[in-house]
Amino acid sequence: MTFVTRLLSGACAAFLAIVSVAAPLRAGEGDGSDSAAADFGRFLAFIGGSPLSAAEQQRVAAVTSGQLRSDPAGLRRSDAQVRAFLDKMAKDPPEAVADRREAFRLGAEMLPDDDPGRQIIEAHDPTVVFDRAHKRLVTERSLVELSHAYAWVSKLLDTPGPDGDFISAERTFLRSQFASLPDARQDAVAHVERNYPVAVETIGRADKSKLDAWVRESRPIALKLDPQQRSLKLADMLSDTYTVALNSELLHNGVMHSIMLGSAANFNMLYHSGYTSGIYR
Repeated sequence: MTFVTRLLSGACAAFLAIVSVAAPLRAGEGDGSDSAAADFGRFLAFIGGSPLSAAEQQRVAAVTSGQLRSDPAGLRRSDAQVRAFLDKMAKDPPEAVADRREAFRLGAEMLPDDDPGRQIIEAHDPTVVFDRAHKRLVTERSLVELSHAYAWVSKLLDTPGPDGDFISAERTFLRSQFASLPDARQDAVAHVERNYPVAVETIGRADKSKLDAWVRESRPIALKLDPQQRSLKLADMLSDTYTVALNSELLHNGVMHSIMLGSAANFNMLYHSGYTSGIYR
């Protein structure tokens, strides 16, 4: 079983089965491994967050060629699923893309240490903290997204944004303190990438007068916190906003439907105790 097959048979299998319906092989494809290797390379680049090097693509091609010899039908199925998935991601909104990338990045972390797909992805998006028992993963991409979210909320509140040491400080803090954080906060930090674009979308829909009132109330509180405390509070806020979005009218529009499709873990958010916020009333 190749690294792509392992990824495709993980927690996102139901999602991939849905998006790959009516995705037959294109004429002339599937009889060789070149097109599959290109697709699988794009898939790993999507998960890792940056294009593969020539050496990495050659490694993918070697594995793909081996699968062609041992299981050509399986290679064709995997390639069809991957192409359908990537085509869907090219059309989906940022909220859905972030959710899927985060889910597959966790799936890669669950692969054996010597799996070539995991090794390639890890090289592009190194692990910061991984709690296997609770399937919580924080990567360098998580810290980048947290930095972007910090800059976004700082602009909203007119407070200082992240400095040049923000990511380094977060990495050091989380590696030493993640396990001691409250359970809900660990989950919030692990899902910043998923939660942040949903928060931007949701708050962008908020009533201006209520948003202004929230800013007036929140700014003095934020100014009393040091950057580390503020980033943790931000992660909490992003998580809470995600929960609100799932329980609001956004649940029924295309954005949230696309996010939730085939991602059963997200449904757990629906069962959080009834969080409400004046911004969304």
